[in-house]
Amino acid sequence: MEIVAFFPKSLTAWPGRKSAVIYTPRCNFECKYCYAHSIIQNHERLERIPASKIVEMLLKNSAEVNSVVISGGEPLLQGKKLLEFLELLNAEGFEVKIDTNGSNSFLLEEILIRGLARYVALDLKNQLNDYSYFKITEKRLLTEEVWKSIQIVQFYCSDYEFRMTFVPSLHSHHDVLELARQLKGTKRFVLQQFIASEGTLSKELESAKSASYEQLLKTARQVQGIEEVRVRTLKGDETIIPIAQKIRTPLLF
Repeated sequence: MEIVAFFPKSLTAWPGRKSAVIYTPRCNFECKYCYAHSIIQNHERLERIPASKIVEMLLKNSAEVNSVVISGGEPLLQGKKLLEFLELLNAEGFEVKIDTNGSNSFLLEEILIRGLARYVALDLKNQLNDYSYFKITEKRLLTEEVWKSIQIVQFYCSDYEFRMTFVPSLHSHHDVLELARQLKGTKRFVLQQFIASEGTLSKELESAKSASYEQLLKTARQVQGIEEVRVRTLKGDETIIPIAQKIRTPLLF
């Protein structure tokens, strides 16, 4: 198991929980707006942290933090080593959240069948068609596999989120609503605010404009057919009840 970064406590990586966060190197998508360039493009230079040392640190702090987020990069690129590490975490009593781009439905299903992750955050890049995904990743024929992962998460997970980072120069209002339509009937959809920062994989996005909180809120309120919609910004998470659902809610006297 390759681990290149570890944070012993986060209040945001798993909403509503204190969790430790583990980062794995490499990603097979390399989205233009990604800020994790150091663990994607230059990961060979990074020192690997032994899994045994990570578990030792987790156990030392387990009275305060008993949840672990595996992020990256793309954790499922770790293959069998990831399965072994998840087994070890579960044996020690830790609950696990996986962040993934959905590109390996076979391994994701194996993880969930074996009950090795309690929560999955599936990071969706755009509305689900190959043209829209190519616009973000410049890689072809991705969405069939992502669709499989969506269905697997919906079938096996009791708690999960499908999320999209909204970049105004890459996404449109229509992209968000079309993705939400494709996810109709799902449990949770999170619309994330893109924050420009030095080191995005595309240099032109280092100073790109972010959508305002008000813009994200307006879009989120138009989503229909999803149980819970959230807007995630630097302020944190906020649950939004779409206007259409409010209209359908009967008044109780």
